[in-house]
Amino acid sequence: MIGVSWFEAESFCIWLGEQGANGKGQNARVRLPTEAEWEFAARGKEGRKFPWWRAKDQAEPTPEHANFGRLINRPTAVGSYAKGATPEGVFDLAGNVWEWCLDFYDEKYYAACNKKGVVKNPLCMKESWGRILRGGAYYSEAPGLRGSLRRGNYPDGRNDLDGFRVCVVES
Repeated sequence: MIGVSWFEAESFCIWLGEQGANGKGQNARVRLPTEAEWEFAARGKEGRKFPWWRAKDQAEPTPEHANFGRLINRPTAVGSYAKGATPEGVFDLAGNVWEWCLDFYDEKYYAACNKKGVVKNPLCMKESWGRILRGGAYYSEAPGLRGSLRRGNYPDGRNDLDGFRVCVVES
Protein backbone atom coordinates (compact mmCIF):
# COMPACT_ATOMS: atom_id res chain seq x y z
CA MET A 1 0.00 0.00 0.00
CA ILE A 2 1.38 3.42 -0.90
CA GLY A 3 0.28 7.02 -0.53
CA VAL A 4 -0.83 6.67 3.08
CA SER A 5 0.17 8.55 6.19
CA TRP A 6 1.58 6.82 9.28
CA PHE A 7 -1.81 7.35 10.97
CA GLU A 8 -3.62 5.61 8.10
CA ALA A 9 -1.12 2.74 8.09
CA GLU A 10 -1.60 2.30 11.84
CA SER A 11 -5.41 2.38 11.47
CA PHE A 12 -5.22 -0.27 8.74
CA CYS A 13 -3.20 -2.52 11.06
CA ILE A 14 -5.85 -2.22 13.77
CA TRP A 15 -8.63 -2.93 11.27
CA LEU A 16 -6.77 -5.93 9.82
CA GLY A 17 -6.24 -7.37 13.29
CA GLU A 18 -9.96 -7.14 13.96
CA GLN A 19 -10.60 -9.12 10.75
CA GLY A 20 -8.67 -12.13 12.04
CA ALA A 21 -5.38 -11.65 10.23
CA ASN A 22 -3.76 -14.54 12.10
CA GLY A 23 -5.33 -16.96 9.62
CA LYS A 24 -7.39 -18.63 12.35
CA GLY A 25 -10.40 -16.33 12.06
CA GLN A 26 -9.62 -14.80 15.44
CA ASN A 27 -8.58 -11.30 16.32
CA ALA A 28 -4.84 -10.86 15.96
CA ARG A 29 -2.41 -8.18 16.98
CA VAL A 30 -1.33 -6.53 13.74
CA ARG A 31 1.00 -3.55 13.75
CA LEU A 32 3.71 -1.79 11.84
CA PRO A 33 7.16 -3.29 12.41
CA THR A 34 9.43 -1.58 14.88
CA GLU A 35 12.47 0.01 13.32
CA ALA A 36 14.68 -2.69 14.83
CA GLU A 37 12.46 -5.47 13.46
CA TRP A 38 12.50 -3.89 10.02
CA GLU A 39 16.28 -3.54 10.08
CA PHE A 40 16.77 -7.12 11.26
CA ALA A 41 14.58 -8.36 8.41
CA ALA A 42 16.68 -6.36 5.93
CA ARG A 43 20.14 -6.96 7.37
CA GLY A 44 19.79 -10.35 9.08
CA LYS A 45 21.94 -11.53 11.94
CA GLU A 46 25.01 -11.01 9.72
CA GLY A 47 24.40 -7.27 9.40
CA ARG A 48 24.18 -7.35 5.59
CA LYS A 49 24.77 -4.09 3.74
CA PHE A 50 21.92 -4.81 1.33
CA PRO A 51 19.02 -7.22 1.94
CA TRP A 52 20.10 -9.71 -0.79
CA TRP A 53 23.74 -10.09 0.28
CA ARG A 54 24.86 -13.65 0.79
CA ALA A 55 28.29 -14.96 1.65
CA LYS A 56 29.01 -15.68 -2.05
CA ASP A 57 26.92 -12.88 -3.59
CA GLN A 58 27.70 -9.44 -2.22
CA ALA A 59 26.47 -7.59 -5.25
CA GLU A 60 25.93 -3.86 -5.27
CA PRO A 61 22.38 -2.90 -6.37
CA THR A 62 21.47 -3.56 -9.99
CA PRO A 63 18.10 -3.23 -11.77
CA GLU A 64 17.65 -6.98 -11.09
CA HIS A 65 17.77 -6.41 -7.31
CA ALA A 66 15.37 -3.52 -6.74
CA ASN A 67 13.31 -0.68 -8.14
CA PHE A 68 15.63 2.32 -7.69
CA GLY A 69 17.38 5.18 -9.46
CA ARG A 70 14.23 6.36 -11.25
CA LEU A 71 14.63 3.59 -13.83
CA ILE A 72 10.87 2.99 -13.83
CA ASN A 73 9.89 6.17 -11.94
CA ARG A 74 6.97 4.60 -10.07
CA PRO A 75 6.39 1.81 -7.53
CA THR A 76 6.21 -1.75 -8.83
CA ALA A 77 4.36 -4.87 -7.65
CA VAL A 78 5.76 -6.61 -4.58
CA GLY A 79 7.99 -9.51 -5.58
CA SER A 80 9.02 -8.10 -8.97
CA TYR A 81 12.72 -8.36 -8.07
CA ALA A 82 13.47 -11.95 -7.06
CA LYS A 83 17.24 -11.31 -6.91
CA GLY A 84 16.57 -8.65 -4.27
CA ALA A 85 14.92 -11.01 -1.76
CA THR A 86 16.67 -11.64 1.52
CA PRO A 87 18.16 -15.11 2.12
CA GLU A 88 15.10 -15.63 4.35
CA GLY A 89 12.76 -14.87 1.43
CA VAL A 90 11.55 -11.35 2.29
CA PHE A 91 10.95 -9.16 -0.78
CA ASP A 92 11.23 -5.42 -1.44
CA LEU A 93 13.15 -4.27 1.62
CA ALA A 94 15.25 -2.02 -0.62
CA GLY A 95 13.92 0.49 -3.12
CA ASN A 96 10.36 0.66 -4.41
CA VAL A 97 8.81 2.66 -1.52
CA TRP A 98 9.87 3.89 1.91
CA GLU A 99 8.13 1.89 4.65
CA TRP A 100 6.60 3.30 7.82
CA CYS A 101 7.79 1.84 11.12
CA LEU A 102 6.15 2.02 14.54
CA ASP A 103 8.86 4.16 16.15
CA PHE A 104 9.06 7.90 16.64
CA TYR A 105 12.01 9.53 14.86
CA ASP A 106 15.08 10.32 16.94
CA GLU A 107 18.30 10.86 15.01
CA LYS A 108 20.51 9.55 17.84
CA TYR A 109 18.23 6.87 19.30
CA TYR A 110 20.24 3.78 18.27
CA ALA A 111 23.50 5.27 19.54
CA ALA A 112 21.86 6.06 22.91
CA CYS A 113 20.48 2.51 23.12
CA ASN A 114 23.90 1.01 22.42
CA LYS A 115 25.44 3.13 25.19
CA LYS A 116 22.80 1.80 27.61
CA GLY A 117 23.26 -1.79 26.43
CA VAL A 118 19.76 -2.00 24.95
CA VAL A 119 20.30 -3.96 21.76
CA LYS A 120 17.25 -6.24 21.45
CA ASN A 121 14.40 -4.56 19.57
CA PRO A 122 14.69 -1.06 21.03
CA LEU A 123 11.48 0.91 20.41
CA CYS A 124 11.67 4.70 20.34
CA MET A 125 8.50 5.97 21.98
CA LYS A 126 10.01 9.35 22.90
CA GLU A 127 7.54 11.63 21.16
CA SER A 128 9.00 13.77 18.41
CA TRP A 129 7.92 15.57 15.27
CA GLY A 130 8.12 12.47 13.07
CA ARG A 131 7.99 8.73 12.54
CA ILE A 132 10.58 6.42 11.00
CA LEU A 133 10.65 5.27 7.38
CA ARG A 134 13.05 2.61 6.08
CA GLY A 135 14.11 1.05 2.78
CA GLY A 136 14.58 3.76 0.17
CA ALA A 137 12.26 4.27 -2.79
CA TYR A 138 12.19 4.07 -6.56
CA TYR A 139 13.89 7.48 -6.82
CA SER A 140 16.74 6.52 -4.41
CA GLU A 141 20.23 5.99 -5.76
CA ALA A 142 22.12 2.75 -5.01
CA PRO A 143 23.67 3.90 -1.67
CA GLY A 144 20.13 4.74 -0.47
CA LEU A 145 19.21 1.05 -0.51
CA ARG A 146 21.43 0.11 2.44
CA GLY A 147 19.61 -1.80 5.15
CA SER A 148 20.82 0.72 7.72
CA LEU A 149 19.41 3.81 5.99
CA ARG A 150 16.60 5.64 7.76
CA ARG A 151 14.68 8.86 7.58
CA GLY A 152 11.84 10.59 9.39
CA ASN A 153 8.65 12.16 8.11
CA TYR A 154 5.64 13.83 9.64
CA PRO A 155 3.09 11.12 10.54
CA ASP A 156 0.31 12.92 8.68
CA GLY A 157 2.45 13.21 5.53
CA ARG A 158 1.55 11.07 2.54
CA ASN A 159 2.93 10.63 -0.95
CA ASP A 160 3.53 7.85 -3.45
CA LEU A 161 7.03 7.30 -2.06
CA ASP A 162 5.78 6.02 1.31
CA GLY A 163 4.11 2.71 2.03
CA PHE A 164 4.10 0.04 4.69
CA ARG A 165 4.14 -3.65 5.55
CA VAL A 166 2.55 -5.27 8.58
CA CYS A 167 3.62 -7.59 11.40
CA VAL A 168 1.22 -10.16 12.82
CA VAL A 169 2.13 -10.78 16.45
CA GLU A 170 1.14 -14.17 17.86
CA SER A 171 -0.26 -14.09 21.38
